Amino acid sequence: MLWLRKTLAAYRDWAGRLNRDGNGEPIILLNDEGVRFVEASVDHPLNETVNFQHPPTLLSLHPNLKGVVELFQVQVTRFSCGSMVVGFTVHHLVADGYATRNFLVAWGEACRGLDINPLPFHDRTIFSPRNPPKFEFEHRG
Repeated sequence: MLWLRKTLAAYRDWAGRLNRDGNGEPIILLNDEGVRFVEASVDHPLNETVNFQHPPTLLSLHPNLKGVVELFQVQVTRFSCGSMVVGFTVHHLVADGYATRNFLVAWGEACRGLDINPLPFHDRTIFSPRNPPKFEFEHRG
């Protein structure tokens, strides 16, 4: 849990909450309210618990989303054979696939005692539209 805390210090938006601005647009409140972290254990080995040929059984290893306000949820399930499964979900407003990959790599770096590198870039103003639009490259077509 300590390593997750270190990673979330760099990825503060993952521990925030979803809200709306004055125009009704979704925003993330950077309030450090945290993430949902669930630990579970199973008294059977992994190969007897999950049928990898039937993917719906894998859903039991995924965090339950009903009534959840956290933008990032993790469930760690340990099996009697020593195996461990980490299931997670993140709100798409927080991260796309590439950002999720960066977070998971950063979490792994923190677990190994390494510095998180590179740190996430949080300046969303680079995505603000210009008025009027300005195209800086040649368009063909």
